[in-house]
Amino acid sequence: MRRLPFHPIPPVGADADLDRDGAKHARVLRLRDGDEVELFDGLGRRVAARLVERGKTLGFVVLRDLPPRAPLPPRELVLGLPKGPDLDAAIRMATELGATAIRLAITERSVPRLEGETDEKKLARLRRIALEASRQCERDLAPEIHPPKPLLDAAADVDPSFDRFVAAERADAPGPTVRAHGAAVVVGPEGGFTEGELAALVALGFTPISLGPTILRVSTAVAASLARLSV
Repeated sequence: MRRLPFHPIPPVGADADLDRDGAKHARVLRLRDGDEVELFDGLGRRVAARLVERGKTLGFVVLRDLPPRAPLPPRELVLGLPKGPDLDAAIRMATELGATAIRLAITERSVPRLEGETDEKKLARLRRIALEASRQCERDLAPEIHPPKPLLDAAADVDPSFDRFVAAERADAPGPTVRAHGAAVVVGPEGGFTEGELAALVALGFTPISLGPTILRVSTAVAASLARLSV
């Protein structure tokens, strides 16, 4: 079945109209009246539904609940705010690579605000990006995206029982060894962390890890970091 995001999903037997994004996806996928689809809300619920044409709108009837998939292991990303386009790409890649929470952080080298939009509006857009990425990679739970905080505050919010790492711009740092049930990694913005920030993160219990000898874009560093936590 094709997947479409929808929130909140009504009870079994109830009907509703798809929202604008859902209807757009349905048209792109050439879905029609009578087609059966999977709806998911990004919070863990997924259902089978039948599409219903209603003039120029496209609705659905909920047929049955679908069994939940096994949850992903806790993997958190603390992300120093990069510039706009790379932030969007980082959210997509983090979702695809299994991040269960994304904590946005303000660093000395990051853009201090979410450019051009209010924080609330930007967060809503980032959550839509994560929901769409969840649709594509067949995740039931989209990652929780936390609003920006100063770097050390965001890092301190990570569960101290997790294995905690920070991506460092040096090739001689060791690779991560994940032993605990949960793990987290801190990735900096363009230009990385200052020496003071890195020292403060280490003092908080974050172990530096290397992503190799080359300098990576923020979104690439996010993907590489989370992939290494999953090995």
